[in-house]
Amino acid sequence: MVAANAASEPAPIVDGRDDPVAVATGAPLPDDRLRWRQVIVEQRVIIRIPARSRASSFRPASPSANGDAPSPTIVWREKKAPRCLPIQSLRGVQVTRDDSIDLLTSERQRLRARLDESCRTLDFYSGFYIDRNEDGMICAGRDVIQARSGARCAIEKFRLMVPVAIRD
Repeated sequence: MVAANAASEPAPIVDGRDDPVAVATGAPLPDDRLRWRQVIVEQRVIIRIPARSRASSFRPASPSANGDAPSPTIVWREKKAPRCLPIQSLRGVQVTRDDSIDLLTSERQRLRARLDESCRTLDFYSGFYIDRNEDGMICAGRDVIQARSGARCAIEKFRLMVPVAIRD
């Protein structure tokens, strides 16, 4: 066996026992042929966004608890939202409609993520996974989310959900 300098070069493969192709095919390499090992290290960070139940859902500030005024009904209105948001600001997800999921952020915002039309939002009832990009953002028109069941859906656009109180 040929020795190599550990500081500068990897150890060569001299016989077929260490060669994955030779092991898979059963064909040994000729002894006079040297092959070098190559190791490729890839790093992949997957972030899990958990589901939030309706009972523990994000709610805007409520009126005083002393019972002076009846609680208003809250209706969510869609407004324009940025195309991208930081992944680290996501705190949870709720399935609220057939074509979209609501993302809850650490800034107490609710953003609706419209998914492509071939997706079933029911697949995301227990949360989703997303690969962390180099920029640390989740972007509409670029990123794909993956349900725990394995379903993959593209995000078409985000809409900011603004609470509007309606008095009866």
